[in-house]
Amino acid sequence: MRRGPGLLLRRGRSPRRRREPDQPPGPECSPIDRRSRRKNVTEAVLYDAETGLPGRPLLIDRLRMALRGAERTGHEVGLVLVDIEAVEDPEGPVDAADLAGVLKEVGERLSSCVRGVDSVGRLGPTTFALVLQGEVGEEGLRVLAHRVLFELSPPVVIRLRQFFVLARLGGTIARPRVDDPGTMLQRTRQALATAQEPDGELFVLHLP
Repeated sequence: MRRGPGLLLRRGRSPRRRREPDQPPGPECSPIDRRSRRKNVTEAVLYDAETGLPGRPLLIDRLRMALRGAERTGHEVGLVLVDIEAVEDPEGPVDAADLAGVLKEVGERLSSCVRGVDSVGRLGPTTFALVLQGEVGEEGLRVLAHRVLFELSPPVVIRLRQFFVLARLGGTIARPRVDDPGTMLQRTRQALATAQEPDGELFVLHLP
């Protein structure tokens, strides 16, 4: 039987390789460059590219850490979801670039509503989350929600165009030594769904 063309490997030997002309060595990465690259990759995974805020994985981790801290200190942990229900421009349609600019501004306004110990992050395409620590309380969450709605009420101005933001909020407070991030998110989503009903209030609080 005739063999077709191919490379015949003899047992115990390696195929001969053509000698390549000498080439100058490529640039080597310094330890600083490698650390910088690793840092950039880590930030891309943990932080939202459009807003610069913590993304979902980092936000959940901060919520988990806040709950662990509350077990030691006895303080409360609050969670508020802010869903951007609509972005409107009376003069025309809103394109993707405009929406990205609006969401970045929304993130900055939300960050101005919380304290240094609290966290603001982007949980989904149009949903932000606020993790609150310390003496929160039901009244504290209602005051925060009122401030968030107040901060979001002025239009966002991008390239001389005004964009109006409509937001709905849902919140909850953790049960000490009972709740985990999953149960808190579930309860807060239920509160947000109630707020998003046709006749719903702008902020709904579901207590455990």
